[in-house]
Amino acid sequence: RSLFAQQYLNQWGNANWESFATQDYFDKKGIFVSLMLSGPLLFLSFFMLIAFLREATTLLVQVKKFELKEKHRKTTASKNGNGKGKKKSGKKNSAKQD
Repeated sequence: RSLFAQQYLNQWGNANWESFATQDYFDKKGIFVSLMLSGPLLFLSFFMLIAFLREATTLLVQVKKFELKEKHRKTTASKNGNGKGKKKSGKKNSAKQD
C-alpha cells in the first residue's frame, strides 16, 4: 500500500511541481519521494540500532564483572579454608530402623 501511495504522490508531484517548486525533483522511478519518506525512518532506525548495541555492550560488561567478582570470591573463600569440608552431599543421614 505504501508503495502505491509513493507512486501516486510521485506522479502528482511530477504533474504539479511548478506550483510549489522551482525544479522538477520527481522522476519516473520515484527516487526523490522514496528518499523523503524513508530517509528519516532509516536515519532513526540506524540510531536506534546504535543505542541498542551500546546498551547490550554495557549490560554484557556488567554481567561479566559480576561473574568475575563471584569467581574471585569463591577462590578466595576456598584458599582461606572457608570452603573446605563444607560440601553438602544432598543425602540426609538417617538412623537405621530395625
